[in-house]
Amino acid sequence: MESRKYKSTYSGWVDHPNFAQWAWITGTGFSSLIGISIFFTSQLDWDLSIEGVTYFFFTGLRLPFAFLAGMLAVLGLWVSNFRSVQQNKQIEVAESQNAFSNYFKHREHLKSELETITKKSNKPDGAILESYDMNALHSLIFPMAKHGDLLCENFYKNVVTLNKEINAEISKVNDYQENFSLSKSAIDEIAKSTASINKTTGKLIEGFCNEYGVIVDCRISIMKAASNNTETYLKSAMSNWKEANKIFSIIIGCSFSPNSYTQIERITEQCSVFPWDKTRYIEITDPEHKTFNEAFP
Repeated sequence: MESRKYKSTYSGWVDHPNFAQWAWITGTGFSSLIGISIFFTSQLDWDLSIEGVTYFFFTGLRLPFAFLAGMLAVLGLWVSNFRSVQQNKQIEVAESQNAFSNYFKHREHLKSELETITKKSNKPDGAILESYDMNALHSLIFPMAKHGDLLCENFYKNVVTLNKEINAEISKVNDYQENFSLSKSAIDEIAKSTASINKTTGKLIEGFCNEYGVIVDCRISIMKAASNNTETYLKSAMSNWKEANKIFSIIIGCSFSPNSYTQIERITEQCSVFPWDKTRYIEITDPEHKTFNEAFP
C-alpha cells in the first residue's frame, strides 16, 4: 500500500501563516534567555536608584533589547511579504475566474460568427460549411483559451500551407493545357484534367477542415449543357477555396490578436489570384478568337 505523504500548500516557511507566532515566541524566548544569562553571570549590585535602573535597562539589557528589536523588524517585513503573497493569490484567483468566463464567451462568439456562413444560412451564396464540432474545433485551434491565451498561430501557419498547396494544384491546369495543345480533343482532355484538379482541391479542403472538427461539402453539380467544363470546374474550385478561407478568416479573427488583421489579409490575398492562363487556353482550343468572352459567349 502506498504511503501518503503530506504535501504543504505553502511555497516556503516564510509564507506559513503561523510564522509570526513562531518568530515572536523564538525572539522573546531568546532575548529572555540572554537577559537571564547576563543577570546571573554578571557581578551586579542592587541599585534601585535612577542611575541603577538606567544602567540595568540601557546597558545591561542592551543586547537582548537589540535582538528583540531586530526580531520586530523581521516581523514587520514578514507582515508586508505575507500581505503581498495573499494579494497575489487573490489576483490569481480573479484572473483564473475571468479567463474561465472569457473562455465560454469566446466559444459562443465563435459559434455565432460561424453560423453566419453555414449552408443553411447562405443557401444561394455557395457556402460550403455544413457543420462543426465546437469542442474539437475550439480545443485544437485555441488550446490555451482556458488560460486566457486566444492565439492560433499554428492554425494560421497551417492555413497558409494549405493555400499554397491548393494554388499549386489549380496551377497544374496550365501544364495540362500545354500537354494537350496539339491534341484534336484538347477541350475534352483539358476538361477531364481540370475535373481531377477540382476533386483534389476539394479533398484538400475537406481533409484539412476535418482535422479541426469542421465538416464542409466541396462537391459541385456540373451543368450538362455547359459549353466549357474546364471553366466550370476551375471556377468551382476557386469558389470552394474562397469559401474555405472565409471560414478560416472568421476563426483567425476571433483570436483578437494584433496580427489577426494582417493574417486575414494574407490568406485572402492567397486565394484572390486565379492562376489559370485563360488566354493560352483560348489559343489552344479556339485560335480564331482573341478574348475569353468571344471564345465563350
